Amino acid sequence: MPLINSEKRTIIVTGFGPFGSHKINASWQAVKLLPEMLDVDDLDVTLIVEEIPVDYEESVKRMSKLCEEHKPILVINVGVSALATEMTLETCASKHGYVKPDTRGKVPSQKECCLGETPRVSTNLALEKLVADLNNLEIGVNFCTSNNAGLYLCEFTYYTSLCLNKQNSLFVHIPDIGKPYTSEEAAKGLCAIIQLAVAQVRGNIMGKTDVSV
Repeated sequence: MPLINSEKRTIIVTGFGPFGSHKINASWQAVKLLPEMLDVDDLDVTLIVEEIPVDYEESVKRMSKLCEEHKPILVINVGVSALATEMTLETCASKHGYVKPDTRGKVPSQKECCLGETPRVSTNLALEKLVADLNNLEIGVNFCTSNNAGLYLCEFTYYTSLCLNKQNSLFVHIPDIGKPYTSEEAAKGLCAIIQLAVAQVRGNIMGKTDVSV
């Protein structure tokens, strides 16, 4: 079933560059595998992947440019978490509270995201259903939800994406490489997330439109 607006078929997936002890960032290692693993023809989408530096100012610039240029139907930001043991889908993000310096030693002005007015923004996706459906696939990767994205570049970028893309955004925290998933296994999990999330977005579009198919 094609999307109603043929100009809005793009999916953007980002991973992060190195920071701190993460000299090789597991998120980008998984995301960069998606072009060869995701069946974009079956989904009828164009996939854009990009590495985002762990830099508050640059994160806003990159996400703003990507969303303006591609007008995506879905944005998925991916980051690594030393606390994660499963692929963790974050439900929301905060505007305020960013006090941890980025890789340039900077924090955002007023310690908040320059976009948006709402203190906390949630994704428009039904994550509990999404996670249940993902775990039912039994693909060797486990999924869960979280409402605490960590108040660092991960949550900051998620808030930015939610503001730019009208809540059709998602943040996924993945464990570090081998703890327990390889980059290929994490990418497999991301492919499953994309497939089911696109189905949800399409369902939401259809529910708000009088077009018959």
